[in-house]
Amino acid sequence: MRRALLAIALALPIGAAAADEEPAQNTIDGEIVFGPQYFADTDNRDSHKFEEYRDVPNGFVLEYFDFNWRPTDRSYFGITVRDVTQTDQRLDAVFGKQDLWRGAIRWSQNPREWTDHADQLFAQSQPGVFTLEDSFQAAVRAAPASVDANADQEWDPGTKGFIIKNAIAQGAQAVHVGHERKVGGFTFDFTPTRHWSFSVSADRERRTGSAPQTLGMYFALAPAEVAAPVDFKTDVASAAAEYAGRHWNAGVRVAHSDFATGNRSLRWDDQLFLVDEPVNVNTANPGRMQMSQAVDFNSDQVWLFGGVDLPARTRIDAQLSEGRTRQDEAFLPMTINTLLTAAPLPASSYDGEHRTTGARLLTSRRPLKSFR
Repeated sequence: MRRALLAIALALPIGAAAADEEPAQNTIDGEIVFGPQYFADTDNRDSHKFEEYRDVPNGFVLEYFDFNWRPTDRSYFGITVRDVTQTDQRLDAVFGKQDLWRGAIRWSQNPREWTDHADQLFAQSQPGVFTLEDSFQAAVRAAPASVDANADQEWDPGTKGFIIKNAIAQGAQAVHVGHERKVGGFTFDFTPTRHWSFSVSADRERRTGSAPQTLGMYFALAPAEVAAPVDFKTDVASAAAEYAGRHWNAGVRVAHSDFATGNRSLRWDDQLFLVDEPVNVNTANPGRMQMSQAVDFNSDQVWLFGGVDLPARTRIDAQLSEGRTRQDEAFLPMTINTLLTAAPLPASSYDGEHRTTGARLLTSRRPLKSFR
């Protein structure tokens, strides 16, 4: 596969401050890279495998933008952006007052494209629910088993496999299989004295779109697959405080995270049965099936840490951590087959929790200048 990418870019310095001098008041410097970009030759311009985690546009691009401003000797503001307006862009901004406080804002996003072309026989009637045409299911149910009597590597006409293959070839609809990940957050650091420092941070990650999902039922050794919805959200927040003395330090850090999904289960029509059909008193062929997806959970963690300098160039550092993760999502029913009486669930929800405890002790010494 041959690809050639031509780009014309301009790097324009906005301004510059002398590197060997103290920053002067109200100085500005930066850089911008932009220009037309085009593919001179390619045999697979729309390859999602090539662009699986990034966006490579054909046209005018703003690849890089960097801006830094010092309104006073101690205050500052800076912003850096890569791949502006593209689906894999990234932004970082910092601002603050030197030796007192600092703020930072971050944003990034990138696509996940699974394939160039995808067709799906199932129709998504609502998020996480996939259906088939009743006439198709009835025809497959009435047809004889799939056979290849003449060994031509094709199902014989009129069999289940032949009907399903034709339905896919003639009735499957194009579907997008891919999702986008977006992450945004901020950090604020405060150092009121030479001994004390404080910090808070928060981030949110979102993933929306679809991903390939193999279903739990098969027909004629060919698995069914759908573009299952993806709707994930993860929030993380943390805070820390530390005291640093001349020969020792101690601090604490706490963090909380929440994971939530908009789709807790996946339901789909059976390819072989239109409705639930009895087999015997304990068995029934299902007209629909169900599987669980990711579930919501949250966790809390706390760390205590510190260290002390000892004589003979020796130092001891210690850390103790405790974490707890909880999940209390409702159980799915044992079965959605209307002809079966499922045993009662032991509880309505999981109500689960696990704890982790960690301890770390590190001692280091440098008895000689070249030996540690």
